[in-house]
Amino acid sequence: MDKKTAILKELYNSSKKYIGFVVGMILPIEAGMTIFSFVNPSFYNENVIYHRIMYVIIMTVAVSYLLILMLIKRDPDHRIRYLNIINPIMLAVFLCWSVFATLFESMTSGKVDVMVYIICSLALPVIFITPPKVFMAINIVTDLAMLAIYARYFETAGALINFVIFLFFQVVIERSILILRYKMATRIIEEKEYAEKDVMTGFYNRRIYEFDMDKLEDDGNGKEWIYISLDINGLKEINDNHGHAAGDKLIKGAAECMEKSFGNESRLYRIGGDEFVALLFKDKEEMMKDFEILEAETAKWSRENGMSLTISHGFIKVRSYDGYSVRDVIKAADKLMYEAKDRYYRENGIERRRA
Repeated sequence: MDKKTAILKELYNSSKKYIGFVVGMILPIEAGMTIFSFVNPSFYNENVIYHRIMYVIIMTVAVSYLLILMLIKRDPDHRIRYLNIINPIMLAVFLCWSVFATLFESMTSGKVDVMVYIICSLALPVIFITPPKVFMAINIVTDLAMLAIYARYFETAGALINFVIFLFFQVVIERSILILRYKMATRIIEEKEYAEKDVMTGFYNRRIYEFDMDKLEDDGNGKEWIYISLDINGLKEINDNHGHAAGDKLIKGAAECMEKSFGNESRLYRIGGDEFVALLFKDKEEMMKDFEILEAETAKWSRENGMSLTISHGFIKVRSYDGYSVRDVIKAADKLMYEAKDRYYRENGIERRRA
């Protein structure tokens, strides 16, 4: 999940309770107004049928939105895709409805009461999260509609003054609130990433690794996945002979090569100084192609940086270890990786120096 999607997810999750509460409030209020229009039809004169239709429409819209939230609540990715489209539509529908409500009340009473419109314009942009630019476009259209209503029932000067007030509330205050919400969500995501990610490589850190392993132990049985243990060769020698800055460069280079090789269908962890783990959710044939890419990427990096980068690895395809615990799989993959590392040192005539 990219950062933009994570921010949207945080925004939508923080608004879910408010959405349910506000939309839930609309239902009894509008139901009461509908009943009132039947009990006292004379209050609305010849416009009673329009009021009844207006209340039924907004109740139908509110119920439909709640049903959509219920249908997609278990799938965060689908929720984000749908709400990116639905929320601006809902914002426009409710604001337009408040304009029509003001118009009908004006037709009935002969005076303009903008309280419903002001409440909607202040509350809805915070509930139905939309990008600030989209929000501004929708509100400018509804503001123009309200200006037309004022111009119809009041003198032009009064209409212009009230229009300026609307613009102040909606474009300045509400846009600032939306931007603040986005910044707060961004800060939350960044702090979360800082707590979950290794600062040097951007991979998941040891804490998240342990959490994910425990989760796999609990509910990963029967699923097909590949555990890969990886270790950078010669990091201690680089640190001792060329300094830790060179060693850090080697670690970052290894991480870049792994990220390019294993792609999006993986979770990458840095669990120690030169120790990495990759969880792959693909078949063995695809993984072997990834290893070919990894070998090519490390060779390319070595040529470009004048420093030898090689990575030893050992992997276990979990289906072949049915009945084994996740910890057994980890030990088996680590054993294969250390065997590969020892083989690398023997074949290159290098004395292995343990950290």
